[in-house]
Amino acid sequence: MKRFDVIEHIIKMADPSRDALVFANGRISREACYLQDGDNHFYMLASMGQAPMIGLGLAMTHPERRIIVIDGDGNLLMSLGALANVVGANPRNFLHIVLDNQVYGTTGSQQSLSRVVDLSAVAKASGYRNVVREQDDLAAAKKSLSTLLLREGPNFLLVQVDQDDLQGTPPPQVEASVIRDRFRAWMASDVKQERA
Repeated sequence: MKRFDVIEHIIKMADPSRDALVFANGRISREACYLQDGDNHFYMLASMGQAPMIGLGLAMTHPERRIIVIDGDGNLLMSLGALANVVGANPRNFLHIVLDNQVYGTTGSQQSLSRVVDLSAVAKASGYRNVVREQDDLAAAKKSLSTLLLREGPNFLLVQVDQDDLQGTPPPQVEASVIRDRFRAWMASDVKQERA
């Protein structure tokens, strides 16, 4: 399945007044911003491997919000210790989604170790409350996402995606300071509604 399609569905499923979306650097941030930019979107720019730790900090300081981290296999492999930190903090409002294409797509599609290391198994062994792995079926991935959004976290969803997605998608056309400031203002705003 296409990473682009999965990201599009995540954005559609998220409640723009409640859910903070933290996108890992590289093609994940590029495709998310291309699909739909939003004040509740935080795009990682060049900080490889840091999305789950930023998401964890947000989850701990804003329990009224749902924090959804959209990560990549290469990003997660960069800082596997993030899994232990998430489980140690035990945030109930935390969903960690890993889009696994088994390559470092932004830098030339070099193979990643997720070809031999099952990141969902690592998440399960680390102690995530609910862990689901989906591949080859977008409908199943959508159903799993809907289910995990309703469950107490920390939750982990690994979605196996194709390697070749929108190679020409440009980086977010938003200054880093603008991303920071508008996201900070959004985080401080009131949660107006919840999606069932």
